[in-house]
Amino acid sequence: MRKFIKTAGILLLLGTLFRPSGILAEDTKISSEQLERLLNRLEQAEKRIQELEESKPVTPPPTPQPEPQRETIPLLPPRLERAAGGLDDSDEMLINNYTDDSGSPAFETRLSTLEEDWKKFSESEQEKKAKDASKATTMKITGRIHLDGWNFSDSTPGIAAFNNPADPMDPENNLEFRRLRLGFAGDIKDNMIYKLEFDFDDANDPTIKDAYLGWNDLPVFQTLLIGNQKRPLGMDHLNSSRFNWFLERPLVIEAFNQDARRLGIAAYGVSEEETWNWRYGIYELENIANDSGYAGDAGQYSLNARLAGTPWYDETSGGRGYLHLGIADMWAKPDGDPSATASNNNEARFRTRPEARSGSVRWL
Repeated sequence: MRKFIKTAGILLLLGTLFRPSGILAEDTKISSEQLERLLNRLEQAEKRIQELEESKPVTPPPTPQPEPQRETIPLLPPRLERAAGGLDDSDEMLINNYTDDSGSPAFETRLSTLEEDWKKFSESEQEKKAKDASKATTMKITGRIHLDGWNFSDSTPGIAAFNNPADPMDPENNLEFRRLRLGFAGDIKDNMIYKLEFDFDDANDPTIKDAYLGWNDLPVFQTLLIGNQKRPLGMDHLNSSRFNWFLERPLVIEAFNQDARRLGIAAYGVSEEETWNWRYGIYELENIANDSGYAGDAGQYSLNARLAGTPWYDETSGGRGYLHLGIADMWAKPDGDPSATASNNNEARFRTRPEARSGSVRWL
């Protein structure tokens, strides 16, 4: 650029000096002093341009920079990213302590919003399912098979004496159905429930087990059942034999509440936090499992009630430790005078048998 300016200046100067005569006549003549001053100014301009070029920093052409990636904050820590499933206590603790690089809870607000939305959605779905279920009648078929087998030693006089003290004889080995049940249960439109179950362990004499109708969500009674049902005497009988550890219940349970079920009307309820539960009702004393009815004028009945609760429950271990308390009572009226036609007008009997069911003898 410097050479270009210098050349242009010289050409301009020569053009001025060697103009055509016609033009020179019109212009003022340039003296040698003026020419020298012009050359000095040209050299100074050239020098200034050179200084500016030397002082100007040489900057390389800008290189294209990659677009910065946006940092994505995970909704949950890696160990909590799963398709389904709940969060246990350790996961909840991890969520509360999980922070991003800046040290602040990065997703706490979003997580809370998602949890609230999911809770609302879940509650609405449950309400919808409950409403739809109340409009339909359902039926569930239930069944149970318990097989019992015993082998008695023929050289044990003690067993023979217990089985038949008058004429000690060793009991025979046996293999039998302890329980052989078939039942139906379900819901009826709105808030009604039903259950019907029979036991065929004795093929010649089937027995009635549960046979009742009921209503849920009542304003005072909560749940009300009418029919053949369990009396609330002891937790062991209230539990189904499907969930007991052993095939037979304890002797004392069978002695004071044989077969447990009686014809009656009873109410069931629980506290709001489900810590306490209660049952109470009025029942016939006679067991109608075989003859399906009661005959008599005395009106033998009993009032039964039970209160139970779990005041302490270890939430941390998921219920591995808990305290369960319960109390039950019964007031009965076995009055009446038996006769030849109504021998069951006065009936109050407590009895039990060996768990091996080795014979008809009763131990109590």
